[in-house]
Amino acid sequence: MSSIRSELRQVGAQKIGSEGDLTFVELTWKEGQIEQWIRFGHLVCGERVGPHRRRFAFAPGAIFGVN
Repeated sequence: MSSIRSELRQVGAQKIGSEGDLTFVELTWKEGQIEQWIRFGHLVCGERVGPHRRRFAFAPGAIFGVN
């Protein structure tokens, strides 16, 4: 199976000191089985990790919701 991993993509105009400053959340989506969502919050960047997984980053102190 080939890797679908892509480079982190910046969302918006926030500038963060380093990747170590970020909080990462990984979500899984399999139709009808596992469907995780970001409910609210402002993303700094996101990436596709696999065909059913995505990883998102939030700035330090950011408030976000996942279900």
